[in-house]
Amino acid sequence: MDARTADPKSEIEFLNGLAARRPRERRLALLLLILYRGGQIMPSWALESLTGFVYWPGLPARAQELLTADMEYLAANDYLHREHFDRVHRCPGCGSHLLNLREVCVECASSNLESLPVLHHFRCGYVAPIGDFESRGNGRECPKCGHTMRNLGTDHEIVGEQVRCRSCSITFDEPAVEAACFRCGQKTPVEQLPQLDIWGFRLTALGQSAAKAGRLFDEEDERIVEPGSALYRRSVFLKLLRDDVRLNARYHIPFTLIGLRLAYRSGVLREACEARVIDVVNETLRNVDQMGRFDDDGILVKLPATDQEGGEVVRHRLAERIAAIDDVQVVAIRIAITSDSAMEAEIARALGEANPEP
Repeated sequence: MDARTADPKSEIEFLNGLAARRPRERRLALLLLILYRGGQIMPSWALESLTGFVYWPGLPARAQELLTADMEYLAANDYLHREHFDRVHRCPGCGSHLLNLREVCVECASSNLESLPVLHHFRCGYVAPIGDFESRGNGRECPKCGHTMRNLGTDHEIVGEQVRCRSCSITFDEPAVEAACFRCGQKTPVEQLPQLDIWGFRLTALGQSAAKAGRLFDEEDERIVEPGSALYRRSVFLKLLRDDVRLNARYHIPFTLIGLRLAYRSGVLREACEARVIDVVNETLRNVDQMGRFDDDGILVKLPATDQEGGEVVRHRLAERIAAIDDVQVVAIRIAITSDSAMEAEIARALGEANPEP
């Protein structure tokens, strides 16, 4: 099947056939399919699916699970980049996403509730649910002072609401929120519901290279750096960076992280320009320094045992030398990392705010 011209039915038949192939063949075929789909694949909502979403509508569940696991493998090995699509809550009993969220009584868990306005009587200051003020003709009698309240806004006001349970008759300010599963009937407080993050997948530069080369880069050296490059793979570089963050937190050993946000005047020359950028960075760094990919247009440089002053010298030098390359624009920034857990988010935010001038 030619993935570039396949109709949905042919694509499903092709994907179904992948399930019988070896993992390496399946994963490479997936990269090719995603490449010809425009470089990304996003999930679709599917009520019939236990998880509530699928990547290929019409594909049997077993094949769906197998190929989804393959995409997770490819993402873990830097061929795909995961992009957050949404988050769903699931039943802890059966895993279904089909949940009825409703407010229930804090005492008996009944959903038979009603809202009651809370009234404030100006004359005596009494505040209570509307049911405490007995109806008298065209007004309501205040149980505290006995006067009749007739005009809302003149002799009384509504200051809020209380909730009353019609089943057990108690009143309260805030109901509990509970999820009832349509599939198995289990009832669960919403704060105890498991959550599932749903991801879309986008080809990385490494994934595009693998698809075009017709093979996965899994030789020993290729597991660490991108093929034909001194650039560490994203996952490898982030592990190395995480070690420096922990050393800094525990022993106060300094390090500097520099982010390079790149832009290219010509898409045709992009690959050659990036290779030249990597060469220039490599020539500028010490043997102990490391560089790795963060995303398609973002390269990170790690300077171990380097304080801010020394890091600023290197940042300025890199910016000057890369800017001298034809057809390349660059913004070079120092990125502060506050914690191991926030590391990736802080890098993404810093690089996202760095935009090379056209």
